[in-house]
Amino acid sequence: MRAINEIVVHSSATRARTDIGVAEIRGWHVNDNGWSDAGYHEVIRRDGSVEPGRPLRLQGAHVGGRNANTIGICMVGGVAEDGRTPEDNFTDAQWKSLAMRLADLLHTFPNATVHGHRDFAATACPSTDVPGWWASRLPAGIPYDSTCSAHYDPTEPYSPDDYLEMSSRISSLLVWAQSLFKRWSA
Repeated sequence: MRAINEIVVHSSATRARTDIGVAEIRGWHVNDNGWSDAGYHEVIRRDGSVEPGRPLRLQGAHVGGRNANTIGICMVGGVAEDGRTPEDNFTDAQWKSLAMRLADLLHTFPNATVHGHRDFAATACPSTDVPGWWASRLPAGIPYDSTCSAHYDPTEPYSPDDYLEMSSRISSLLVWAQSLFKRWSA
């Protein structure tokens, strides 16, 4: 596995009413840019479902000059109805999924830091202050695992939301496995 030191959050620069996923983004990146795959490792749709893009073991194509040791996550949305003005129009479901994914990734890559694309380039992407948002979710002085871990804790009862999140993760894994099977069997 690659050494990961940064997780970079992006937006698809689409309107709030536009619900796309990794298939559409992969089409843009492969057909329009001539890349081998989607540049992002994961895409978070408007309903909060997480779709796998480029495999984590492979370098992404999402931040010029910084792709070797980063993971790219794209949230669908990010611009106003005019199609140009940056707008934080992400859904609550997307924010919740992003928090869960960051918690899981930081559990796997504990030395990584969280950033927005705009922290590394002259862009408004992803139309919000990602490091500030993430820092606000982590109370000072409390270890990471006790505040954010998405892993099973037998002392806490499950809620209906937990079952939905677990189901979403399993669905994402199945979509990823199906795409691998199709790719390998072709």
